[in-house]
Amino acid sequence: MNHEILSIIVPGGELKFKDGSRLIAEVEVDTTAISEVDDHESRHGVAAIMGGTGLVEVSSKPGPGSRGHAIFDRPDPAAAAAPEAFGCPGTGYDMWTIRAQGISESSAISGGRARLAGKERHVKAGAQLLAKEGTVSGARFEQAVREVDEGDKVTVREINPEGKEVGRIEKRAKGKEIFIKRDELSLIPKGGYQMEPAKAA
Repeated sequence: MNHEILSIIVPGGELKFKDGSRLIAEVEVDTTAISEVDDHESRHGVAAIMGGTGLVEVSSKPGPGSRGHAIFDRPDPAAAAAPEAFGCPGTGYDMWTIRAQGISESSAISGGRARLAGKERHVKAGAQLLAKEGTVSGARFEQAVREVDEGDKVTVREINPEGKEVGRIEKRAKGKEIFIKRDELSLIPKGGYQMEPAKAA
């Protein structure tokens, strides 16, 4: 075994050492409930990001004449039509702005659908951010969306031989395994990193 780097299978992975110390990996699950407005505005925002359009602000809070808004740094018909492409309610004004630009509605809808293909996790991340904070800057929204590509959030708990938690490490897991460097740990098992022998099946 490499004594400098440890690997843990996630989720629910656990490493046991001969002295009774353990490392337990737990995948963070965000259970924040989202509303139709959170989802609607997140679709605008994610579609804009995927199309290279800058975001100024995204909000699921009601304002004058709207239940929420997404402000782009330039006109973007595909981002404007993204909620309509996925059957979201409240798209009347979105589609009016597209028609006002002389843009084909069907073309904008197709563009919005293409940008969000395979991006449901990104939409959910943006929607959950809005559910928690209501109004966020474009940069804050984009950060939350981009973090999805870094993998699931994993917390590695360090447990000493007495069963007490003595430290935590935050990681990102893109696959089924995470790697931890020795110098990231506060817990140093007696005798070094000697793994508990595998039990016979």
